[in-house]
Amino acid sequence: MSRTRDMVFRFSRPAAVDDLIGALERCGWVFGGGRIRYLIDPDFFDWDESPISDRATVMCALNTASLVEGCGFQMAWEGKEQEASFLVHNSRRTLSLSPFSDLVYRSDVNTFINHEWYLSRTLPALSTLGLSGYEFQDLQD
Repeated sequence: MSRTRDMVFRFSRPAAVDDLIGALERCGWVFGGGRIRYLIDPDFFDWDESPISDRATVMCALNTASLVEGCGFQMAWEGKEQEASFLVHNSRRTLSLSPFSDLVYRSDVNTFINHEWYLSRTLPALSTLGLSGYEFQDLQD
């Protein structure tokens, strides 16, 4: 059996990908290992990877893709092993976060992720970009 664990953030105005990434970086999210893992695929399937030195080119491609078909990027919490995929949907008004590495679980019910841990590390960043609300799920498929 698998689980679906994600958070969806909604914005009152479109948010450019480089603005999203910059806000997340200011709050402690980083690209791990000197590499940028990103996704420009309408099926949200084929991830690419580039050295951090190609950041400007990757940001341009992500911003363009976010206008047409959506895109994604992966980041880690600074100094930790927690990683997440961030998907920008083509309206630029929706961002989903899906944790995938070294998940932080609730201490009282350790089969569910601790959404507050993730929210405390994203809300300060995303609230500066016109965040209008969020929802989350942790469902067994």
